[in-house]
Amino acid sequence: MQITKHACVLVAALLLATGSAHAVTSGPGLVGQLGIIDLTANGGINPATGAAWADGDQYRLVFVSSTFRDAASHDIADYNAHVQAAANAAGIGSVTWNAIASTWDGDGGATVDARDNTSTNPGVDGSGVGIILIDGSTIIANDYNDLWDGTIDSQINRTESNGAYTPPLTSPFGQFGGVWAGTTASGTNRGVASLGGPRADLGLAIAVNSQWIRRADINPHDNASLGLYAMSEALTIRGPSGAIPEPATATIALVGLSGLLLRRRR
Repeated sequence: MQITKHACVLVAALLLATGSAHAVTSGPGLVGQLGIIDLTANGGINPATGAAWADGDQYRLVFVSSTFRDAASHDIADYNAHVQAAANAAGIGSVTWNAIASTWDGDGGATVDARDNTSTNPGVDGSGVGIILIDGSTIIANDYNDLWDGTIDSQINRTESNGAYTPPLTSPFGQFGGVWAGTTASGTNRGVASLGGPRADLGLAIAVNSQWIRRADINPHDNASLGLYAMSEALTIRGPSGAIPEPATATIALVGLSGLLLRRRR
């Protein structure tokens, strides 16, 4: 009779394990894709939810490319390829990166808004997720509405390898960190001042007011060479693998225990 009671406790424990695999929701052991985000920074709070980071939460990372190019192309794919190549070279190219940039529809191109190119349009994509600098701890915006409200919380001044952004000093506003954008503070295109237009808007990596994305427009064909802001796809927080037995493992153990109990009873 004593063996039977002990066995019942073990069976109950295994049944609980079977139904609770991957039950880790917050606290130690959580990790983010790419291993960059510091989940203890800012009090361990997810800026989009106001609660502690939890398994399944999402966020995005941003950087400004250390590599430079002109703004003559009408094709947003060219700018996306530029920032993706920078991410690839830094070893973070296993996820998709898009340029925070807008293009003009001249000469057969397409008008594209930066907020649509990055899937951060609040009217389409909802309030969204927190935006974190590539250093893994600096909050740029709490969510998509915060990103496109005219200001950001911190400078986007770190490159894909988390180095300081230093464009050529001969570039327009070079000492202030000029960045191609072609975009309004609300994330929409600037018409003929979008990238690929006769004039192209740039932002400043040192700014947190609206000038982070729109400071001035210049002739993009004047051999100006600047970096581009890049944003990752939505990345996900996950719990530690193997912290709790997989359902299949628990089930196998339960079957084995059942056989042992039958032998003991016989």
